[in-house]
Amino acid sequence: MKLIEKIKKNIDESEIISFDIFDTLLLRPYVKPTDIFLHIEKLYKIKGFATARIKAETSARNLYNMKEDITLDEIYQNIASKYIPLKEKELELEYQTIQSNKEMQEIFKYAQSKDKRIIIISDMYLSKSTLIDLLKKNGYENFEKIYVSSEIKKTKATGNLYKYVCNDLNIMPKEILHIGDNYKSDILMAQKIGLQTYHYEKPLDQLLKSNERAYKFHHLYKKQLDASILLGCLAIYNIDRIKNYWQDFGFKYGGPVIFGYMSWLIKQLKKDNIKEVLFVARDGYSLQKVFNIIQNKEIKTHYIYAPRIINIVCNFLCDQNNKNFQEKNLNKLKTILSYFKSKNSFLKENTPEIKTFEEGNDFIKKHYELYKNLAQKEKENFQKYCASFDIKNNKIALIDSCSINLSAQKSISAGLPSKKIYGYYWTVSKKLNKEIQNYSLSSFQQNTQCKFSDWNIMELYMTAPNPPVEQIEQDKIIFKKANFWEQERIKIYPDLSKGIVLYTKLINKIFGQLDTFMEASTLVEWTNILCNSSTITDKKMFQNIKHACDEEHKQYIPVPLTWFEGKRHKIIKLWEIPCFYIYQDLSKTKIFLFKYIPIIKITKKDNIQLLKIIGIPFSIKKHKDKIFVKLFGLLPVLSAKENNSLFSGIMRKLI
Repeated sequence: MKLIEKIKKNIDESEIISFDIFDTLLLRPYVKPTDIFLHIEKLYKIKGFATARIKAETSARNLYNMKEDITLDEIYQNIASKYIPLKEKELELEYQTIQSNKEMQEIFKYAQSKDKRIIIISDMYLSKSTLIDLLKKNGYENFEKIYVSSEIKKTKATGNLYKYVCNDLNIMPKEILHIGDNYKSDILMAQKIGLQTYHYEKPLDQLLKSNERAYKFHHLYKKQLDASILLGCLAIYNIDRIKNYWQDFGFKYGGPVIFGYMSWLIKQLKKDNIKEVLFVARDGYSLQKVFNIIQNKEIKTHYIYAPRIINIVCNFLCDQNNKNFQEKNLNKLKTILSYFKSKNSFLKENTPEIKTFEEGNDFIKKHYELYKNLAQKEKENFQKYCASFDIKNNKIALIDSCSINLSAQKSISAGLPSKKIYGYYWTVSKKLNKEIQNYSLSSFQQNTQCKFSDWNIMELYMTAPNPPVEQIEQDKIIFKKANFWEQERIKIYPDLSKGIVLYTKLINKIFGQLDTFMEASTLVEWTNILCNSSTITDKKMFQNIKHACDEEHKQYIPVPLTWFEGKRHKIIKLWEIPCFYIYQDLSKTKIFLFKYIPIIKITKKDNIQLLKIIGIPFSIKKHKDKIFVKLFGLLPVLSAKENNSLFSGIMRKLI
């Protein structure tokens, strides 16, 4: 029986339905409630606020320990004066970002449809009026009463708030069905008083249990705001997730990556005072969609084609002293010969099939004036295409995924010679160091130590549902005939892009114009966790998804390549000797000494980590805020609180 049906059955058998608020009716888009303090600190650039706010709450609870709970005002009475103005900012951010739990909203409305008496009980420092406003904003109205611990000075955690509710309503505890996420205060204490209960697993825990990648990411980035927001939004989405595989994939993996990149871009454009943007096709297809959702409509955007062939043709031949012309690149030379063969009757009849660079080079030099004139026509044709865009500003931003040779920026600079083109990329090649002085460019990912396991997955996120461009003629884009691999990518990409857009709409609905501080390194790690782990379903869905790894679009490799090249492994060297070999996939980790001697094997079953150390089995289980280690799954050998830094650090390395 589905969760919702189980709760409805319990509601049918009860007179009064009681709901918890946070992580039940309402959801915060963060992993921890206290992450909102770190967000405020970053938004208003007031260093130390997050720590001070947490300490102030602890101080207030110690000071007013005769009461079971405290108010927000009492917390801010125990904080440094410079932080006091942030109380209103905290309330504003809570009001803006808190979201309705769609699953619980259905349950709430069902209880109303059955004419049940509905009450709300919350252990919370926020005021009753604030909570009522939050509930109304998110669609929860017409409940009988709300009981708030900060007002009544009694809590669910002690059980006294439940007693107060029963006395206030003049009812027996068994008449109430209480639904909440906190196992101790919402379930155990409520049952102790005599209430009926239903334990609702908080959405974040549901996400971490159902998504192994999210689980691993959570343990890697527990203290980072951007990771908290990423997982918080996925937890909200996970309740009512999309059943279409490619939309779901786009939402979970492409969405955060492209949203983070475009958020950075908007900040850079404001800093550089640029009001007009060119998104380069095909990479700019979803980028433009996301950008237009999150920007405040001050920046005009265009979608422009600047295929590599244009850069090769226009810049490779127009100047015989051009260094690219002297470069012994056989593939580029073949591209030139093939392209112009269809442009001129003489070349169609006489262009040789070359095997060496020297053969092609000699033929081009022999007919250099013909090639130069044809190249000049192509350049003029591309300039006409660029002129067809209604571009008003002299400073223009060009947006692309990554660049090795700045081909698009060079092409568009040639196509719009009167404009100053500023290039913005996720990343640029180190090879560009010598050319950077001639071009204005910025990159989102500047930390070269943070590397993608497989960039090809990024190529899939940033593509478009059409084949590569053959050529541009009289403002008309002529596409190549789509081969099998291109057809498969074109088939799935509209849904994948739709998922990316849906992620953007959700996070934009929650945060609006507020900065979420997404860092490239965090998004790289989220992508790497995806690339380094796969399921049977993933491989089945991706079996026909491949990426062209050459300029001619003749060679295709699997995406992501890491899923199809065998197990991922790492080698740890001691004194330059490879001693430990770590093999890892989604379901298990194996560690070998000198490649062949098994030392550790880690697998996961349900919520338990199964660990074998030199063949001896241990189980590692988390319950509430503790981690327990048992020998043979039976004999307890170790336990510690999860926040024990030494122990939890070791456990994170293992699990």
